[in-house]
Amino acid sequence: MPVRIRITLLFTLIVFLLLSLLCVSVYYFSYSNRIENVKIKLLNRALTTASLLNQSETFDQTLIKKIDASTALSMKNKTVQAYNYFNTLIYTYPDTPADTIHIDSSVLEVARKRREFFFKTGKKEVLAWCDTDNHSRIVIVAAAYDEEGISYLERLRLILLFSFGGGILIALASGYFFSSRLLLPIRKITDEVNIISAKNLTHRIKSGNTNDEWNNLTGTLNELLNRLQESFDTQRRFIANASHELSTPLTSISSQLEVTLQRERGAGEYRRTMLSVYHDVRHLSNLTQTLLEFAKASGAIANRRIALAGYRLGDLLNKLLGP
Repeated sequence: MPVRIRITLLFTLIVFLLLSLLCVSVYYFSYSNRIENVKIKLLNRALTTASLLNQSETFDQTLIKKIDASTALSMKNKTVQAYNYFNTLIYTYPDTPADTIHIDSSVLEVARKRREFFFKTGKKEVLAWCDTDNHSRIVIVAAAYDEEGISYLERLRLILLFSFGGGILIALASGYFFSSRLLLPIRKITDEVNIISAKNLTHRIKSGNTNDEWNNLTGTLNELLNRLQESFDTQRRFIANASHELSTPLTSISSQLEVTLQRERGAGEYRRTMLSVYHDVRHLSNLTQTLLEFAKASGAIANRRIALAGYRLGDLLNKLLGP
């Protein structure tokens, strides 16, 4: 996978995680705030109803129902029910006739133990609250449908989804753009390196004025090219010197043999010629061994220099690209 694509995907992943955390946090706190508002509204309704029921000598149930009907609550389908200590329904008021909530006795017992118990049934949020300030221990059950709050959460969820999707698309586009700009110096370095060949080792990569990683990479590559050029120059000098040194004994041998073969000679002359050729061959053999040892030594030094430059280059690339 190209580095540009990997950088783009990594940048997008980071933005994805940040946007996910942000959107989830916003929605969670908005949802929690809505639930708390619903609890407060239902608790106020339950407190009012309990206060009126405890003043039965002043407020009868007909009057309490009129008060409930005239009380504005920013939630729909309000229902208020009251149960005495024996879990008997002693009061009920629904906004919609015949609208009632079935309350199990276990819910009432939990409300008496905790004083209040919040739960949901169908579309309605329900709060069961126990009046512990009065010895009657009446449990008021107030329920309603929070249409406004739920509609707000739906709009918020839609906004967050569009914002999340738009943010991911922007992250992809910007990541691809900035990764291309970031890797542009590498592309330029690659183009200049492709120009260099064994016949054109004098060419060097242009470095910028900034002291950054790309400039360090350019300097390291130029040092490597200097070592390569030095190795090639050493090789050329070695070949030239070897050719010169080897041509001298070979010329001597060829000349002696050519002169000797021009006419018939005695055994003594042939022997002297063979001895002279033998000495030249021994000299040529020693010279060859010396040149081979010199070539090995020069090659080892050049290899060490190139290996050192390669190590520095690899270390710099590891720092640039990271683990």
